[in-house]
Amino acid sequence: MVTIIVPTYNASKYLPSLLIKLELQTFKDYELMVVDSSSSDDTVNIARAHHADVMTIPQSQFDHGGTRTLLAKKAKGDILVYLTQDALPYNEYAIENIIKPFTDDGEIGAAFGRQVPYSGASVFAEHLRSFNYPDTSYTRILEDRKNYGIKTAFLSNSFAAYRKSVLEEIGYFKSGLPFGEDACAGAKILLKGYKIAYIAEAIVFHSHNYTIWQDLKRYFDMGTFHRTENWLLEEFGKAEGEGIRYAKSEIKFLLKKRRFDLLPVSALRLVTKYLGYKLGTDYVRIKPLIAKTKLAITAPPLSAIVVTKRKEISKVALVCDWLTAMRGGERCLDAICEIYPDADIFTLVHFPGSVSKTIEKHKIQTSYVQHLPGSIKNFRIYLPLFPHAIQRFDLSGYDYVLSFSHCAAKGIKVPHGLLHICYCHTPMRYAWHMRDAYLDTVPRLERLPIEYTLNRLKNWDARASSRVTHFIANSKNTQNRIREAYNRDSVIIYPPVECSRFAVSEDDDGYYLVLSALVPYKRIDIAVKAFAATGRKLVIVGNGPELPRLKNMASANISFVDNAGDNQVVEYLKKCRALIFPGEEDFGIVPLEAQACGKQVIAFGRGGAMETIVGLDSTQPGQENATGIFFYEQTSEALQKSILLFEKTKDRFDPQKCHDNVLRFDRPIYQKSMQNYIQSVIAENC
Repeated sequence: MVTIIVPTYNASKYLPSLLIKLELQTFKDYELMVVDSSSSDDTVNIARAHHADVMTIPQSQFDHGGTRTLLAKKAKGDILVYLTQDALPYNEYAIENIIKPFTDDGEIGAAFGRQVPYSGASVFAEHLRSFNYPDTSYTRILEDRKNYGIKTAFLSNSFAAYRKSVLEEIGYFKSGLPFGEDACAGAKILLKGYKIAYIAEAIVFHSHNYTIWQDLKRYFDMGTFHRTENWLLEEFGKAEGEGIRYAKSEIKFLLKKRRFDLLPVSALRLVTKYLGYKLGTDYVRIKPLIAKTKLAITAPPLSAIVVTKRKEISKVALVCDWLTAMRGGERCLDAICEIYPDADIFTLVHFPGSVSKTIEKHKIQTSYVQHLPGSIKNFRIYLPLFPHAIQRFDLSGYDYVLSFSHCAAKGIKVPHGLLHICYCHTPMRYAWHMRDAYLDTVPRLERLPIEYTLNRLKNWDARASSRVTHFIANSKNTQNRIREAYNRDSVIIYPPVECSRFAVSEDDDGYYLVLSALVPYKRIDIAVKAFAATGRKLVIVGNGPELPRLKNMASANISFVDNAGDNQVVEYLKKCRALIFPGEEDFGIVPLEAQACGKQVIAFGRGGAMETIVGLDSTQPGQENATGIFFYEQTSEALQKSILLFEKTKDRFDPQKCHDNVLRFDRPIYQKSMQNYIQSVIAENC
């Protein structure tokens, strides 16, 4: 049996994601134990709701080693798996993979998994993870100290597993340490003749964007740890050699990333770390100075350090273009509303009841466009007014602004000096990359005034982008567009897929599926023409201004569903033969939702689809990870050929592989990545 142990403190924003991920693991035979340091939020109730065995201790009694030992002694499992509350399993195989070496090799005393950075992690956090957690597994024994020195005993309790009998043999974890209880245990395990395994296939998301001051304090703690536990250095060798190797590695990493601008920052950080470490090793002599400057960190829980770093902001404004249906952009907002339940929402138009309850329960303020004639059904006709309307909102009194924009939301005016982080789905489509496609749908006599309007919108959009202090792109595709349109850098955080909503289905009711808003740039007309020509059954689920035109084009084998709820949409996905995706999207959630149901996608090979679908090359054998087929000319003829190719090669697709491809986009990963990035930006601007 396996016991999973999670120390927590005020973890209500993070624990649900972790516990859901644990419930989705392929390995099920485990008990879950949570030790909570008297949280003031809903952590304990959340843990119990997920059937965890919860122990509560006073916060003052938390001890990195002692608390973990307390739970280890009570655990029923032969293998103990430790996770911190801010570590999130990458996929459903994390627990299965971390415990596998214990059954393969009876001499394994401990194992630890790979930690990869969340999206939005700084380049320095990204390098730290790649340096300490390579993509190749290895096993260490005591004799390896000749080659690896102190790094031989390295492992991390953020995600580690121990054989309980071996922990008992070494006296469990040492108490009273502000740092390094895992390294002490690892060293003792090696000295007893056991092995430590690093399992690169057991992966969690875990990273922090430390400031220079935090680095100084962390390395000071490391120095004091090596000073008090000097037997480690005597047995395994000094740490300076590892520090030099790390410094060289960081410089190479920055050069490879072409981040030449960060080389001076790197030099400052490296010097700061070295200074902190040396101060820590000389702690006794400089103790009076430390007392005066309050440099030393006491020993709060690691989770408490995380919570301190993610200090609450008193007032947050969320801004989006409009709230009229629950599509991909709204799901991004929904996930953030869960994190900021007290935030106010500002939007051009809101149709009450059209979006999730999570969004609806927020205070939602709309613009004057909401009250214009005909705006309930045709608000897009007021597109030329959107810039003026979005700029009229008053955001005085807010601590920072988070906008979700594919149209005008990024252009909201914020008070001078206020942080404005924009999660950009795309620069305004009508004015930039989709301009020609939009104009092609306009009658010739109307084209001149509309072209004039689009020129004005484009100029406004370019100017308005300067009101954004930090851009987040929803894909590499969008990142390139942001650079081309606004000459701005951005980080990439992929939108969320709520994987728990979908299960692998091998049902096939004989129809192909289009699931989309029915607007011109989606190019649903291509699918209608292709299926009218082939006679195959096509179901189109969606609504929008293109619906009448598409119905006029459709033949009897094509049916429309224009008012499907979330549960109905899932059923349509589970029972279709494959999803048809004929448009060029900035990212595209729907192909991922189809893959989450085990369905393949036949998609136009441009835009975000290239980042979310693993295309089959029919000329190559194998390719067991393929999840769809691309066509590269946006025509009905090219789509027809791809449908025929899919039907010939359908047996080469594995529904489970389709599902697995989606796990890296899971909702908890998006939420954690957004939190990490937002807090790192706040920390940089404090």
